[in-house]
This record gives sequence, C-alpha cells and structure tokens, in this order.
Amino acid sequence: MNTHHSDIDKRPDLLLLTGDQIYADDVEASLLHVLRDQAEVLMGYTETLPLTDNDSPEQCSITPKTIPLGGRAAELKKCHSGLSSSEAGNHLMSFGEFAAMYIYAFGNARNWQKPQCWEEIEPSHISLSKTVTLPDYIPSRNGQGWWDYLKTWRIKSLNTIIAEKKVAIQDNLTAVNIFSTPESLLKVRRLLANIPTYMIFDDHDVTDDWNITGHWYDKVRSSPVGRRVVSNALAAYWAFQGWGNDPDNFDSDMIASITKHLNNANDDAMSGEHYDLMTWKHRGWGFSIATNPPIIVMDSRTQRQPDNASYPPRLMDRYALDWLRVEWSKLKTCEKSCHDNAIASNNNPCPVLIATTPVLGFSPLEHIIRTLLWVISYIETTRFIKLLEKLINKENFLTSLLINHLDAEAWTSNLDGFTAFLDTVLHKMDIKQCVFLSGDVHYSFSEKCLYRSGTSHFSAGKTLNFYQLTSSSLRNEPNDSQRKALDKLEHIEKGRPLWQQTRRLFRRLMILIRGWRKDHELLEFSPSTASISQNKRIIAQCNLGQVIFDADGLPVTHTLWFTPYGPDKRVSYDLSKGRKLE
Repeated sequence: MNTHHSDIDKRPDLLLLTGDQIYADDVEASLLHVLRDQAEVLMGYTETLPLTDNDSPEQCSITPKTIPLGGRAAELKKCHSGLSSSEAGNHLMSFGEFAAMYIYAFGNARNWQKPQCWEEIEPSHISLSKTVTLPDYIPSRNGQGWWDYLKTWRIKSLNTIIAEKKVAIQDNLTAVNIFSTPESLLKVRRLLANIPTYMIFDDHDVTDDWNITGHWYDKVRSSPVGRRVVSNALAAYWAFQGWGNDPDNFDSDMIASITKHLNNANDDAMSGEHYDLMTWKHRGWGFSIATNPPIIVMDSRTQRQPDNASYPPRLMDRYALDWLRVEWSKLKTCEKSCHDNAIASNNNPCPVLIATTPVLGFSPLEHIIRTLLWVISYIETTRFIKLLEKLINKENFLTSLLINHLDAEAWTSNLDGFTAFLDTVLHKMDIKQCVFLSGDVHYSFSEKCLYRSGTSHFSAGKTLNFYQLTSSSLRNEPNDSQRKALDKLEHIEKGRPLWQQTRRLFRRLMILIRGWRKDHELLEFSPSTASISQNKRIIAQCNLGQVIFDADGLPVTHTLWFTPYGPDKRVSYDLSKGRKLE
C-alpha cells in the first residue's frame, strides 16, 4: 500500500480478515485495566450482567468492572457461565469492553494511558497465589531429554511460581505496549481507511471454543451470565465488523433490540431478554461479494448442527447450506444490489469461499484427531465407562475432554457435515472448481485438492477441483513443542510407507461407505530468500497471505509475507503449474 498508494492497479483490491480479529478471552491484564475504564466512558454508565433469568423472583447482577484483574475466570466459573476458555482470567464481559477492544485493535485508541509495568496494575490485580494451579508446580523440560529431566525433577516452590507469573505478566505487558505505539496504531488506521475490508468472526472474537459442541451451546445458552457475554460479543461484532460487510443483512428489529438494550442504563430484564434472543438467533452473519472471482464468506459458527451433543457438530446445518445456494444464485443472476455483473460471462467460474477453518486441513493431524475421536467414542460405549460417567453425572465426559483439549472442530471431524457441505457445492450449486481461503490453525499451507462424489459402477460421478489456501496467523505463533510436532507430521506426510498405505485404505473406505473420494497434494513454495528450509510445505511463522488472480478469475500465486515485511521476507506458491482448475 505504501509503495503503490497512487497506482490503483498495483494496490491490493481487498483485505479479507477470516476470524479472530480480537481475542476476547486471552486479554493482557494491563490492557483490560484501560479497556474497562474506557468502556464506562463509551457507554456513559457502569454495565452489569444478569445472574438470574427474567422469570426469577429475585433479579441479581454482577458488575464486571469490580472484578479484580486476573480474577474473571474464577468468577465466570462461580456463575456457571459455561465458558470454557483456559485463558479467561481477563475475559471481556460487557459490551463497552468489547467496543473498547475494537477501538484499540483497529487503531483508534488515541491518548489512552495504558500501564507500563506490573507495579502499576498490582494493586487492582488478584493475588497471584490465587491463580496457582496444580500443573504450575511441575517444572517444564526446556528442551531436556526425558532422562535428564527426570533426574533433576523437583516440585517448584510457591515463591518460584509467583515470580514466574510476574515475569510472564510483564513480558505480555511489554509485548502489547510495543504493538500499541502511536506509530503502529497509525498504520492500522491508515490501512483500514485505504483498502476495502471485509471481516467474519471465528471463536476468539466471542470466546474460545465458541459453539464447539451442542453441549457447550446448551450450557452457555442456559446461563444468564454466559448468554449475555456472547450477546455482548455479537452486538459488538455487528457494530464494528458485521454491519460494514453488508448492512442489508441486519433487519431493523435486530438493530432496535441492540440499541434499546444498550441505551438503557438500568438493565431492564425484558429488553435484555429480547437482546439475547435477537443476537443469538440471527442468521445473517455470512455475506457475498460480487467481484471477479465472486466471493462468498461463510458463517460456520452460529449455524452448526450437533448430531450428538458431545461430539463435533456439522459446521453448517441444512439451512446454512440453503443460504449458501441462495447467495450463489444471487451472484449468478446478478441480483445482489450495489454490485456489477461479476460472473455472467463466465460459464465455468471459480468462486472464492471464505471458511474460517480449512475445509481440508493438514491431513496427518486431522486423521489423528478423527482416529482419537473414534477410539474414545467406542470406549464410552462400554458398560464400565457408561456407569462411571453416570456416577459422576457427566455423560460423554471423555469425548468432551478430548474435543476441548485438541480443539477438534475441523470440517472432517464430522464426516456427515463435511460430505453434505462439499456435495452441496458440487451437486446443488454445480461448482466444478473453487478456492477456499482460511486461517485459524496457526500454521499455513497451500494444497491442491480433488473431491469426487456420486461414483458408482454405473457412473463416474462429478468432480470438484479446488485449492485450499491457508494463512495463519498474523500474530500468535505455535510454541516450540507444537513446531516440532508439525515438523514430524510433515515428515510423515512426505512419504512414510505406513502413512501412504493408511491414506489409500481411508480413501477406499470412503468410496465404499460414503460414495466419495478425496485426494490432495501439499504444494511446495518457490525458492526465495526467506530463512525457511526449501523442503518445507507447512509454515509456522506469523504471516499475511496474498492471493493473485488472473483476468479469468483463476488463482495464480499464493504468497505468505512474514514480519517484518519486506521483499526478502516471503514465500510464494505457484498455483498455475499443472493445475486441474480450468
């Protein structure tokens, strides 16, 4: 943008943000310190959250501002909120806090005085001894071999743990302060002001693991506090992200319910109930853009279908899939207002579908998660485990624990939902080629994929050729152990005989059981001067993805730009060589 600001042909056409624009759950303590003060300034009153339902004879509430820094995880647990983030000590709760976070993240926080050191926030922070948990006493390996680690293993003292927590808080505080310098905020403001920008939420815009299972949804929806936190997050998303995508997606009733509730400083129970209902049940978060190629941005968070309350749900239910067909029909017939005819002259268009999490992810990792889910599901059918879970009153406890620990919400975690989605794209929308753009997973790759459905002895079926282009994340890299695990899995993916045999077996099973076949190829990037091994295909560094399309709307290159940005800080994938998209 800075180099080609006066040449519109060389400037990027669109900026697409695919989720987690903010982290509502994992908030740095000194940042929450300023956000909760600014929230009161923005709203003009001190917000409260209900502790009881509307029909309760006693109306009780909680005031987020009075909760000490670092103490919100315990308070949310005490209130039975159902929120499951493991980093909820400073979770955003009120609408004003969410609004202040957007103002801060999007570069408009002028003259906000943020604490610069631990000593400034210590008086308003919960005692660090109260945040100590059992795992904190276990020392980390720090790269040691297991034998050396076990020989020197000692339980850490409480004073050591508290000292480490102070250092961690100060490190996080310093990192946030570096990001929020006036120069950095100015660049964010200028970028968003000078490029058409579209956004869709993922889980952290609301809370970690948002709607990860049907059980999670039911638990949070039935909790007055949990329900209101999600409502506030969605209302803030509407104001700061969603409305700008397509204002026509939000009817006057929803807007009125938000404005009426937020303008009422007395927290009227009836308006609060209507506010919760309208934000939770709104189904217009997805949208389409009539560009060339055409773009459809899918909401795979609020329209999920749980086949089993404790098992990964379908990421889009049948009504969401119908919406997808309607949006495609609008684009094809050019009925969407305020846009030019984008695809009328193209008999075989290649649309871009924005899926917050990859439709076809890193295969070895997804196979491991799916296998573990199958094993745990089988174990939970045994009489002993059923009886044990019944005694502790936690049905499907092992499956829920595994899903939350592994963050198991890939499209392929529910094969029925995965099949229904791709069959809709291939058969009902009659799309033969497309590009999926995704983020979320904290590593990046480019993948050429094939999905063939309807195959039988009498028919060759139909084939969908597509690219899965994943860029993740702009911030928050994998830690060392996660990097090592990705490296090992990539080594397996490159050609271990056992893995190749497993892939062939799985492919045959899917043809036999479900009537479809999928295949994929991880692409290698072109040589560059970036300090990355040339034989790697999975990239763990933070990056910003750039996709270039030709005049026919077909993808040409996928480039990952690393920070700090520069011509020698990138890798590029050539998408035009031997592609099946045509």
